[in-house]
Amino acid sequence: MHVLISDPQSPVCRPSSVVRWLDSHRRLALTAFILSRALPFGLRLALLLGPHSDRPFDIVKTWQAARLAGQGLFPYIHYWAEYPPLYPWLSVLIYGLSRMAPLGPDGRLTFYAVLGALLIAAEVGIVILIYRLAASAGNGRTAMQVALLYACLSVPLYLYTGWFDTIPAFLFLLALERLMAGRLSQSALAAAIGGLFKVFPLLAIPVAWRALRSWDQRLRYTAIAGAVIVAIMTPFILISPAMTAAWVQATLTRSSWETIWALAEGYTGFGLVAPLALRTDPASAGLQAHPSTLPWPLITLVLILALIGLFTRPLNLTAARPVVALGGLSLNLVLLFSRGYSPQFLLWVLPLLFAVFPGLTGAAYGLLLSGANVLEYPLYFSFFPQQPILLIVAVLGRTASLSGLSWAYWQVVRSTMQTPQITEPSPPP
Repeated sequence: MHVLISDPQSPVCRPSSVVRWLDSHRRLALTAFILSRALPFGLRLALLLGPHSDRPFDIVKTWQAARLAGQGLFPYIHYWAEYPPLYPWLSVLIYGLSRMAPLGPDGRLTFYAVLGALLIAAEVGIVILIYRLAASAGNGRTAMQVALLYACLSVPLYLYTGWFDTIPAFLFLLALERLMAGRLSQSALAAAIGGLFKVFPLLAIPVAWRALRSWDQRLRYTAIAGAVIVAIMTPFILISPAMTAAWVQATLTRSSWETIWALAEGYTGFGLVAPLALRTDPASAGLQAHPSTLPWPLITLVLILALIGLFTRPLNLTAARPVVALGGLSLNLVLLFSRGYSPQFLLWVLPLLFAVFPGLTGAAYGLLLSGANVLEYPLYFSFFPQQPILLIVAVLGRTASLSGLSWAYWQVVRSTMQTPQITEPSPPP
């Protein structure tokens, strides 16, 4: 039984002949998309194994941390990690596979190839989920057009080959899609597992509370997600509470980067945490790239109050489009108030954007955000690091775009607000 229904008011664009052809040849289109992701990753492998193998991509740092397992050192037990436990431990598992079938120097080729295959699979899943989310909020023709738009963007392509956000972003979208399909257990499971890769997918839980109508469904959803999180986190807390606490400290006290808050604090570098060599000491979680000068407890309180105000509005979420918009709005608020922003976060923003706004609005915001991303990385950080004006323009442009997009999301969500019925007094007899 479906919890939500499609939204007849969602915008529909007239499909082109290309979209109609793709809609009738979906398997061929999907195969072409997989190849479009696999081939560039093959080129990235050449860089990862060649002279640039020490570049600070997340995938390189992942290899460096995972290979510590060969020395008997494991994340959340012998050293703390900057991410929730599932990604570090997935890396350890892949490292074990690379030792069983080593290819390349130290088995790195096997490691990168297996991790890359998972990232490609997640990227394919994102395109499929964009199609389903857009179809729930419109029709199939519009959904194919939106999936094509995302598939053709080059920015997510260079991001997914260097960072792992594709996996938790896929799980966040999966949680929303399963929620709208009425598969509450699957949605709660995806939200919890995604949140143990990166915290953003946990936003699906309050979204589910607003979308679900009965308390039984809400409590069941929360219980499933909570049970998964407790089951996975409890062993680490019991075995090494210091390393688990260090991850929490590093997450909550990390200095600002690549945001208006970082610019206000005079910092124009990228996000930094303690190097891997220091993470066997829990005290290293407190290291910061620069001193913090802003009232962060007050800023965090404003974010909490904004989210409480959003999720306690008298909403009537009986359609798919407002639910996805609510997820996008809550994510945008977190990004706007967060201490830091990394270019790969765009992988979280674009799918929700295109699912809610499949027409010119989505394309315009997508181009603005992608342009700011390219200006930030690779132009500023890789080619012109002595020109901080590039970062300033990118941050201000991205902040303005996210703010405008948040307002557009709010208009969609606001349209569902329940208003009290005012009855006219009966005329006197």
